[in-house]
This record gives sequence, C-alpha cells and structure tokens, in this order.
Amino acid sequence: MAYYEQIDIGAGQAAVLEDLALTPDGADLWRTVHHNRSVRIVVHVIAPQQSDRALLARTIFSAGHHAEIYSHALELISHRPSDGVVIIDDSATGASINLLGAMADAGIWLPVVGFGKHLAYDTVIAGTKAGVTDYFIGDFDQTALIAKLETAYLSGQIVLEARMRRAKARLLITGLSAREREVIDLLATGCSNKEMARILAISPRTVEIHRMKMMSKLGAKTSADAIRLRLEAFSTI
Repeated sequence: MAYYEQIDIGAGQAAVLEDLALTPDGADLWRTVHHNRSVRIVVHVIAPQQSDRALLARTIFSAGHHAEIYSHALELISHRPSDGVVIIDDSATGASINLLGAMADAGIWLPVVGFGKHLAYDTVIAGTKAGVTDYFIGDFDQTALIAKLETAYLSGQIVLEARMRRAKARLLITGLSAREREVIDLLATGCSNKEMARILAISPRTVEIHRMKMMSKLGAKTSADAIRLRLEAFSTI
C-alpha cells in the first residue's frame, strides 16, 4: 500500500488562507477548483530523475491537468511561468527553499509543493517557514497527490488575489498627500475630527476637507472602506 503523510502547513498560514477564502473572490476560487473539475491546472514539475518526471507527468495528465517538466530549477526560471503550481523534488536538502529564493529574485510567484519519499522533519519545517505551500512525502498516490496540487493551486490563487488587492490599495494610498496620509493614519486609530485637529494643530474644518479629499481619492464611500484599504496596503500576505 502506498504511504502518504499529511503535513500541517501551520495554523497561521492556514488561518490566513481560510480568511481569504471567505472573501467573495476567495469563495469563487474555492468553488471553481473544488467543484468544477474541468479546471485545468498547469503543474510545473522539477525533478532531476527522469523516472520521477515521467511518473509525475503521467499522473498529472491522467487527472486532466497539464504538466511542464524541468530537470532543474534554472530551467523553470528561464521560462518565467506566470500561472500554475510547482512541485519540486526536495530530496536534496534546501531545494524548495532555493527555488523560492530564485523565483523571488526573478519576480516570479507560484505556490510550491515539495516532494520526496523520505524527507527530514527539519527540512519540512524550514521549507514551510520559508513559504513552501505544502509537502507530499512517500510513494506516489494519484488521488492524494492531485488533491495536494489542487489545494496548493487554490491557495496560490487566493494569495495572488490578495496581492493584487494590496498592490491596488498601495497605489491609492501613495496617491494621497502627506496631510491626507496623516488623516487616514489617525482615522485608523479611531480619532475623531476634533482629536485629529488637536494632534495636527489645524482646525476641525480643515480636517474635514482633507478627509473628504482622501475619501474621494480612495474611492471610499465610508470611513470603514478607507481603513480597509489602508490595512490592505500594508498587509504582509
């Protein structure tokens, strides 16, 4: 019987993904991947052994997905993929972590799944802390492997959506004047207009004007919308 070990990606990371999945975009992605089996995922396979590449490719294609194969990470970097999920042989200690670093240097972000028949616990912990999405340890089992790849793809899409929102929010925030930035920063702390006026040494009416301009530039209908954009702009996802 094939051996398969489930690796916990960590409560913190899981909580972030769970929270994102509750957003409208995240919920749509979850339904798309888990309920629409026609979704075809591109899986980038990195393995030095030709037999492993062939086995993984057959498994991925037979599940209705598409496989791109590479003998080493530099091949993937040179192709600069923009979509899908990566599965890499992590038998060589640090392979997945090195890949994440190389991808970051090249401006590429894709979810990464490490695999190996036998992987040290320390390797998995270090990789998870570095950003590896998940691990598959043991003999190949199609159902378990494909489930991990599909879940990794989903988490990657959710994170990408969050990053896009963060980029948009940062662009809007950087378009504010210095005084408008001060106003939204104080607003986020719960200050009233009168309290802002006292702190900034300006009149409450002037605070109102800066606040209205700030809201207009952000396209925010309410103070809560403005605060949410500020939080998204400085999120660490």
